[in-house]
Amino acid sequence: MGAHTISVADVDNDGKDEVIYHSMVVDDDGTGLFTTGLRHGDALHVTDLDPARPGLEVFGVHESEGSTIALGTPGSAMYDARTGEIVWGNNPGVDVGRGLCADIDPNFLGEECWGAPGGTRESHTGTTIYPQTPSSTNFAVWWDDDLSRELEDGTSVTKWNPVTHTTSTLLSATGAGSNNGTKSTPSLTADLLGDWREEVVWRASDNNSLRIYTTTIPAANRLYTLMQNRQYREAVALQNVGYNQPPHPSFYIGTDMTQPPAPNIITSLVPPTLTLPTDLVLEATGPNGAVANFAASAVDLIGSPLAVNYSTQPGTTFAIGTTQVTVSTTDIYGTTVSGTFNVTVRDTTPPAFVTLNASPNILGPPNHKMVAVDLTAVVTDVVDSTPFTHIVSVESNEPVDGTDDGNTSPDWEITGDLTLKLRAERSGIATGRIYAVMVESVDDFGNASTLTVIVSVPLD
Repeated sequence: MGAHTISVADVDNDGKDEVIYHSMVVDDDGTGLFTTGLRHGDALHVTDLDPARPGLEVFGVHESEGSTIALGTPGSAMYDARTGEIVWGNNPGVDVGRGLCADIDPNFLGEECWGAPGGTRESHTGTTIYPQTPSSTNFAVWWDDDLSRELEDGTSVTKWNPVTHTTSTLLSATGAGSNNGTKSTPSLTADLLGDWREEVVWRASDNNSLRIYTTTIPAANRLYTLMQNRQYREAVALQNVGYNQPPHPSFYIGTDMTQPPAPNIITSLVPPTLTLPTDLVLEATGPNGAVANFAASAVDLIGSPLAVNYSTQPGTTFAIGTTQVTVSTTDIYGTTVSGTFNVTVRDTTPPAFVTLNASPNILGPPNHKMVAVDLTAVVTDVVDSTPFTHIVSVESNEPVDGTDDGNTSPDWEITGDLTLKLRAERSGIATGRIYAVMVESVDDFGNASTLTVIVSVPLD
């Protein structure tokens, strides 16, 4: 189902090109996008042939081979370049060697197509608009001052007259020669000089030079240089592949055309733009640290998003401390840009007391003797499983030496992290003594919290 030529175009409008191999299309990733079931042919044209339809269309002619006749394969057909839907076809089982599409008649929107039996057809439905066809079914070239396209064959440029349905000669290149035997193709057609009309390159008939022919007719319309359109530029290169065909841009040029998009011209390679997250400071959620989520972004020189790579992936648990994350991106030109930011995980949360108890917590009788007291503390911490918990101070609501308390000193002694001795005495003229024992718990990162437990010596 292939052909003697190919075309390249962005058929699905994703910014990447597909390869149109006559009756099938290969996607930008190398997989088959679709196949139409149409057959082998010599001529292939890809552009917005029918501006009344969205996207691009493909027109081709087909030769009889294999089971073509039995299957009734159209002699010429147009299909949707994105989906492969056959829009129309004609002359089933007929061998057609040449076909061309160009806007040659301003009375019909879109490009006219001919080559298969049935005359000149309009592009929307393939209906015959008149039985006559141009004398050339070879190349097309924008040459004069209007938006209609002229025809090139051999060493001549001609124009179709939509009133008389005849062709007239605009240029006959004396001393020039065409190529490829009976195909009579030029060496090249392209908008080489840059006013959107096209030049024709022929070899001199003595084969000693190449000649570039350009129109001398001032244009009545202003368009961007066609070589600024990627599909057109690729189509110019494709004239060196297989049976050369006239180049087409990715947009329709002709009667009632819309303004084509401004080309995005790259005059120098600008490195990608990489946007980094700001430095992150996170609170540890466990002994292993904390999960950090972040996102960098990058765009190329025309603003298209690029993939970014991280030395440590988002969603990773970062250890306590500072970790530098490197981010990089590479554009299609191989230019790599990188940058760094920091993820800092810290522990600023102090331990939390669940319970703090003293045993005993009531001393008696008040016999002025020292009593051993044990403290029991239950403490939790998000990072440190065993924070250091200890007695830091003891206070009494009564003086050490006071009225009717025996005048003994000292009244308390810290004997261990959570053990102490307290004197069982109190003033005889008050309500009782209260010891306030303050306990501190400190984690590995110096975060501390305190809690006070009460031990009393009642009056009675």
